[in-house]
Amino acid sequence: MRLALTPDGKWDLATADLVAAARAAGFTAVGINADQVDARAVEAYAAAGVRCHELLAFVVGDDESATMASAEQLADRAQTIGAEWVLTVFTAKVPPQRIERCAKLFDTAGAGMAVEYTPLGAIPTIRDGMEFVTAAGRAARAGLLIDSWHFCFSDNTWGDLAAVPLDDIAY
Repeated sequence: MRLALTPDGKWDLATADLVAAARAAGFTAVGINADQVDARAVEAYAAAGVRCHELLAFVVGDDESATMASAEQLADRAQTIGAEWVLTVFTAKVPPQRIERCAKLFDTAGAGMAVEYTPLGAIPTIRDGMEFVTAAGRAARAGLLIDSWHFCFSDNTWGDLAAVPLDDIAY
């Protein structure tokens, strides 16, 4: 098991300070907000000896051109920081073909698509999330992000969770 930290967007902390503190606390990976990816962030991760497990966040919405532009930008930033996954959240259900195209962009950058389901969003259940994992997975690496808060406040059951193949879990 690896211990990774997802930063809260409300934290006002320099990337170098965050990754150093996370490493000191025993974390081996730290996520990063896409707008913080630059040469200094790359240096900070290397100096702290931690990897980037996730790039935050790809927001998939109704506007196809905006979604695709965001995917291109995030693919570039994922490659720059060496992110293993691009956290993907949905404000709308979209055609599977759009998800496939985005997943291919991330795959080319060396990252997978981590599909997040949430009872507060357009993809409220594990089953809904797995539909998008399957769609993305036809084109590239994809997995489901399983968040304890989302699970506990959703209508999902332990059976739903147990049915997710281990290979389909991003983190």
